[in-house]
Amino acid sequence: MSADVLSIATQNATLWTSDLFDAETRAEAGALLKKGGDALIEPFYKDLDFGTGGMRGIMGVV
Repeated sequence: MSADVLSIATQNATLWTSDLFDAETRAEAGALLKKGGDALIEPFYKDLDFGTGGMRGIMGVV
């Protein structure tokens, strides 16, 4: 994992702990920030490049 990837993921995760999001989402993002490292890469490295593609299901930070 490069330092740049981790830096981007950390910045994005930190945004998710702001008042833009509900308390549950902020807590989940905060827990991932505490774990750090690889726990941040998959959910926060980049924005998705596509829509849901018709998929429906439970949404969350991870």
